[in-house]
Amino acid sequence: MNKLIAILFIIFIICAGSLSAQETITVIGWNAESGDAHPDTVAKRIEEIDGCDIWGMCEVESPQWANTFENGAEIDEGSDFKTILGSTGRKDMMQIIYDSDKFDLIESYELHRINVGGRVRAPLVAHLKSKSSGTEFLFMINHLYRSNNRARHSQAALLNKWAREQELPIIAVGDYNFDWEVIDGDANHDYGYDNMIEDGVFYWVRPDELKKSQASKRYNSVLDFVFLGGDVWTWEAESEIMKRDKNDINDNDFSDDEFNTDHRPVKAVITIH
Repeated sequence: MNKLIAILFIIFIICAGSLSAQETITVIGWNAESGDAHPDTVAKRIEEIDGCDIWGMCEVESPQWANTFENGAEIDEGSDFKTILGSTGRKDMMQIIYDSDKFDLIESYELHRINVGGRVRAPLVAHLKSKSSGTEFLFMINHLYRSNNRARHSQAALLNKWAREQELPIIAVGDYNFDWEVIDGDANHDYGYDNMIEDGVFYWVRPDELKKSQASKRYNSVLDFVFLGGDVWTWEAESEIMKRDKNDINDNDFSDDEFNTDHRPVKAVITIH
């Protein structure tokens, strides 16, 4: 009997250890639409969205915008959030906002070679380490070319090549401009998407419900994505294209105006085993 109790105790310890190794991370990617939105309006929506551990923002117009967004992320969270601001894009900068109570920043850097021609924005990467589990991963924010198809396709291929060289798991959010049609997108999307996911290097955390992520009368497509890459095959994830305005009851008031960004935020909840 004592031997049986000892065996059951060992099994319990093993199972408890396995459960404690599980960790959930919530991330959001969002295009703030520099020049055509008001930072206070965007920050108010950031404030309303609770429980996000890491934000990836693109089209951040200035350091002042970045500070406003960081403050919005901190409100009601009880954590100290820190900002990493990119150096490229002029008034369309990249920003990562992370919960410094939950993660240690090992390093951050920009991938300038993926800023094809040096005319848009370099991907911004943060190497983070969970303080609770010790898990290390790369979080990146991307904003690929809109007006130049060849450059965008090249950027996607370069991201795929870069990811093959990484030893850490990758969470990649942002505005990829892959124009994945809400209806029949598997057959109707930008070729850059195929370059990005080639050989399963990245995979899209695809929302259960697809809806256009940018206010456009011309396009009915998804531009904003969350991808996982690298050694993440035991991770579980789900994503959602969120309401830009929480008061939008019917989720169809998506007009572009001088206060609101013309993009919807995209959230992913990732469970690490």
